Amino acid sequence: HAVPVVASNIRPVSEIIDDYQTGILFNPGNPQDLSKKVIELYLNHTLRKKVIKLARKKAHEKYNIESISHEIYEILNDATLQK
Repeated sequence: HAVPVVASNIRPVSEIIDDYQTGILFNPGNPQDLSKKVIELYLNHTLRKKVIKLARKKAHEKYNIESISHEIYEILNDATLQK
């Protein structure tokens, strides 16, 4: 939907979002930082376009059905081999 993400800098979110690349992370429990990041993203058209573009690219590459199916297969295969 081409909506950039502003999310709390906590795990596992911070493992998915690359700050100022595929989204913007704010300090947890800090509403001033959240507000600052949302306003920055709203006012900075270039940054907003970059974040949207990189997030969409990462989503298509990493979170597509083929990649997820392969990861699930590998997890199940590893679990089976360990028995």
